[in-house]
Parts: sequence; structure tokens; C-alpha cells
Amino acid sequence: MISFQAVVEVEPLDDSPVPWPVAPADAWSWLILNAGCTSEQVGLFVAVLASRIETPASAGPEQVMDALAAEEVLIVNGGLLVTDPGTGVEVVPNTTSASRSPRCRATFSAFNDS
Repeated sequence: MISFQAVVEVEPLDDSPVPWPVAPADAWSWLILNAGCTSEQVGLFVAVLASRIETPASAGPEQVMDALAAEEVLIVNGGLLVTDPGTGVEVVPNTTSASRSPRCRATFSAFNDS
């Protein structure tokens, strides 16, 4: 059965310390968003959001959350990941960085070959 999942692209985070626990993830991978996310996965999502705004390197969790709340618009790369387990084909969201991801290139290649 074909399924779809809401995903956010995990962009490379700089080496700045994040003031909360984050799940390990490869750069350009997809973080699946659902009710089963661990607190570390939620932390990773917030870190991806926070990487797009200006905050001091020494900012604590409250300062980061205040800065996020003050933003008029928060945008991250992502969308719906469509999977057909019968064929192994995945259709990934079309993001600006998708062409840089080895996983996405392999997925697009598999999709085009089927």
C-alpha cells in the first residue's frame, strides 16, 4: 500500500552547541514528523528551524524559543515523502537542496528506472 509521511529536510547544522538534546541525523536526510517523534527528534526539528534565524551562539533554550516565536514566518525544506513498499520507489519532496543529497539522487534514479 502506498503511503505518505510529512518530512523535514535535515540541513547540515553548524558546530554551534544546541541547548537541548537532538537526535543524530545525517545531513540532507529526512526527519519524519508524526506523533511518535521522540523529544530528541523534536529537538532536531527545532534546531533546524533555529538554524535559519539569528540567535547568539550562547543563547539558551528560552532565548531560542523567544526568537522563534518573534518570527513572522518560519520556513523549512520538506513536504510529503511518498513510498510504495511493493516496488521500493520513494518520491521525495522537491527541495532546493534535493539534488545535493545522495539519497535523493539514488531515489530519483530508481524512480526513473521503473
